[in-house]
Amino acid sequence: MKLKTIECVNALLNDLYIELRRKVNYWSALTDQTAQARMGYIGQHLVSTVTGFKGGKSGARGKDLVISASEYAEIKTCSRVDQLGFCRSCHSPVSPTETKCSFCSSNAIERKDDSKWLISITEEYPSSSSLIDSEDILVNINKPKYFYFVLFEFEDIKIPTSPIVVTIYRVDPKENGFTLCMLDYFYNIKKNAPFNMWPHMLKFNLCNPKIIYRSKISIEGTISTIHFDNENPLIEPFNNLLQYSKSKNLTAKTLANLCEEFNLPISYDAKDVLTRIESFSSAPDISNDLLIHKFANAFYREALTKAIENLNAIGRTIPSVFDSYIQAL
Repeated sequence: MKLKTIECVNALLNDLYIELRRKVNYWSALTDQTAQARMGYIGQHLVSTVTGFKGGKSGARGKDLVISASEYAEIKTCSRVDQLGFCRSCHSPVSPTETKCSFCSSNAIERKDDSKWLISITEEYPSSSSLIDSEDILVNINKPKYFYFVLFEFEDIKIPTSPIVVTIYRVDPKENGFTLCMLDYFYNIKKNAPFNMWPHMLKFNLCNPKIIYRSKISIEGTISTIHFDNENPLIEPFNNLLQYSKSKNLTAKTLANLCEEFNLPISYDAKDVLTRIESFSSAPDISNDLLIHKFANAFYREALTKAIENLNAIGRTIPSVFDSYIQAL
């Protein structure tokens, strides 16, 4: 195919507009998700097909998934397979399908896999203006029945022919790890900017995500289903804690809080504390859920204690709907 020819133009319009639009409209009629063909919306269609629940037809606004007359869910999609890389030799951009730099032919390619899910509290949740500084928006953050986090990533980003792994995580926003994370974000970080939820990182794993779907797509396009069960999700044990030992959030105070939560002698060595907490994962009376719950309380205790003190100084408090979470700290 040659650029700047009518044949090339017509082929593009057929493949990327006419056929794509036709197929997206077909799926939109089936799932009630938006007919716009954006990557985030593909995730919405995928969640509908896996769960059986239809969408609210609105795309970025409104209810992403309608579970019942009174229940709905939010869907977030992150794709790490189409990110632009760069050449370490000449610093030129490199597309995800290229195996060498098209400018200098170097094989020294830096692949990127740092995309994340964005949670925009102040944009996605309606305000009733009943609380100070839009805190009513914050109150709505755990009203959805679930959050579904869709992730497209390479099995091994260093291998150009690596399969693409597709995963749907289900998170209950009433989990203390999720709610405490949002409170920390709202009061201590930037309440007017989207929250960056990073796949595989500590804050996400403290949300107690459960896998309802996972598959691998080969470079030839063959799909191999690994897990597909909305009623019996796949649980990834919260027991590989040493991977978080370099986390900047594990301050001396947080490490002390973790030791107190798990009845351990006080230590300020992250590896030591995490190693000893890992031993709890094999204890018969400590479930995976309880381990995550206790860790989340200790992890956010310092940040939210600071937020409460700052609010008290100006005569304010965190909304009472979160009292049970705060008291558990």
